[in-house]
Amino acid sequence: MHLSSTARRNNLIIHLAFWVGYCSILTFIAYDVTGLWSGILRAVTLVTIHAGVFYLNSEVLMPRFLIKKKYWLYFLLTLVTILIVGAIIHVLDRYAFLSDHFSERGGRFMKKAMREMGVGRGKRMLLHFIFGVMRNVFWTVLVLFISMAYTTARNNRKREQLENELRSEKLEAEMKFLKSQTNPHFLFNALNNIYALSQMKSDRTPEMVLKLSDILRYNLYECNDDMVPLEKEIAYIENYIGLQQLKSEHQQNIVFTNEVQGSHLMIAPMLLIPFIENSFKHSKIEDTEKGWVTILIEARDGQITFKAENSVPDVEYTKDKVGGIGLQNVQRRLELIYPEQHKLDIEQHNNRYSVTLQLQLL
Repeated sequence: MHLSSTARRNNLIIHLAFWVGYCSILTFIAYDVTGLWSGILRAVTLVTIHAGVFYLNSEVLMPRFLIKKKYWLYFLLTLVTILIVGAIIHVLDRYAFLSDHFSERGGRFMKKAMREMGVGRGKRMLLHFIFGVMRNVFWTVLVLFISMAYTTARNNRKREQLENELRSEKLEAEMKFLKSQTNPHFLFNALNNIYALSQMKSDRTPEMVLKLSDILRYNLYECNDDMVPLEKEIAYIENYIGLQQLKSEHQQNIVFTNEVQGSHLMIAPMLLIPFIENSFKHSKIEDTEKGWVTILIEARDGQITFKAENSVPDVEYTKDKVGGIGLQNVQRRLELIYPEQHKLDIEQHNNRYSVTLQLQLL
């Protein structure tokens, strides 16, 4: 996962601010002992060393050992790092900064006690060196803890971002799959209708082919977008209803009410047509004179209301073998594209089946 230039810049600013603040604290602590310029020089040197410890732990030790659960090796290497850094700072304080205050002040009482106990000079120097190293361990350990906290938080954030990216890619792949299922299902039904008309040698066959051509144009050139104008989706529905009307020699009881005028709303393509397909399939309007289908679409204040109702025949006619995937797909697409923005009610009472969808598009 690569950071954007803005994220890298913000990250750099945060790190610089941390080290400048840390340097200021060390300068303030040393000011009354060494003076301003000596305090600044010492603070800059210590910050440079501790920054090396910080990034060594963050970029090398934790990724290669701690995260891979090589705990003992990580503990050993951090302990060695702490002792080496403590020794370096002690030597710098004593010889580079020539500051008896940092190298001697904390050990005067111990040195006096050792003289009184008769401890030799060599042992006193060794013990004083160890004392000086241990005195500098605190700041190094503090930097290591901050480095561990920072690295853990950064890794958690990267993991969450990666999971979100994977989740988005999975949803996108699922959406493409659902779309690819929806279009062929509709085309299969439309071709069946044209085939039925051609078998009857109907004069309506050319008109039906023309409407199917318009539908194919919409499928091929419009449905590739994530969103399409609502009016184009309605025109698609009108063509589909026209195909259904042409399917029979008699006028079918189909009522389509379009109360969307001049709307600039956008909607996911092929979202409503599965409900309409379902209405025609279950009403068996072409097989019974009592069959009927009513469809309503209206838009108000950025919300559309879609309602499809159909008759349910007393006699159950044989259903096509491909039915069922349309409604499942559209329900899943609603969950993916319009979470918390839709309300879908499906009801069946006696000889009436109805679907009501309220969809917030703004």
